[in-house]
Amino acid sequence: MARMTIDELARRTKATTRNIRAYQDRGLLPPPEIVGRTGFYGEGHVARLNLIQRLLEQRFSLASIGTLLQAWESGQSLATVLGFEEMLGVGYESDPPEHVDLDELERRYGPGVDAWLANAIELGLIKREDDHYILLAPALIEAGALLVRRGVPLKAVLAESARLRRDAERIAERFNKMFGKYIWQPFLDAGRPAEMLPDVAEFLSASRPLPTTSAAAMVALAMNRQQDELLAGFLGGEPTEPIREKAPKVS
Repeated sequence: MARMTIDELARRTKATTRNIRAYQDRGLLPPPEIVGRTGFYGEGHVARLNLIQRLLEQRFSLASIGTLLQAWESGQSLATVLGFEEMLGVGYESDPPEHVDLDELERRYGPGVDAWLANAIELGLIKREDDHYILLAPALIEAGALLVRRGVPLKAVLAESARLRRDAERIAERFNKMFGKYIWQPFLDAGRPAEMLPDVAEFLSASRPLPTTSAAAMVALAMNRQQDELLAGFLGGEPTEPIREKAPKVS
C-alpha cells in the first residue's frame, strides 16, 4: 500500500488540500494514519476521493454523497469498504500504457503521424496530456502500423479500428451484463452483506481480463480456420485462382 502525504494525495487525485480537509471534516473521507506528526494516506483514500469526484461530476451534493456513503458503509467495516472502492478503481490493461512525445511517435511510425493521430485519440487508443501522449493500447497501435507498412491503406486500417472498437464495446457490454445479473444484483438483493463483499471484489478483479482472453482465443480459432480455408482455395484453384506472377517481357 502506498503511503502519501496530503500534498502527494492532492497531486495524485488532482484535488486541493483544502478540499481533502473539508471532506475529512464532513466525514466523507477517513482521516489519515498519523505517524509522528505526519498524516499518511493510502490507496483507499485515492479510491474514495475519485468516487467523491465522480459523484460531484454527476451533480450530487456533498450532503447527498455523505448519505450515500453512510448507507454504503452500514454494517460493513471501513477497511472493507475502502478496499472494495480501491478494487473498483483498478482497471485491466492488456499491455501497459506508454508515455511518449511527438518526436518519439514520429521516430516509431514515420513523419505521417498527423494523418492518423487525431483518429487514434478519438478512438481512445491515445490520450494527449500536456506536452506528451499516452499510448493506451501500444500493441494495437503497432498492429495498425504494421498493416500500413505492409501495404494496407491507412484509410482501411482506420476504418477497421473503428469497427474493432464497436465490436469490443459489444463484447464488454455482454460480459458486464452477466456480472450485473448473476453477481452484483444477488449481492444487492441480499442487502450487501459484509461477508459477501470480498467474494464480489475478487470476482470483479478476476473477471476483467475474461473478455480479452476469451475474445482473443475465439478470434485465434477463427483466424486459423479461415486462413486454412483461404490457403486451400489458393492451392486448389477454388474459389480463387492461384496467384501467378506475370512473366517478364522480353525486349
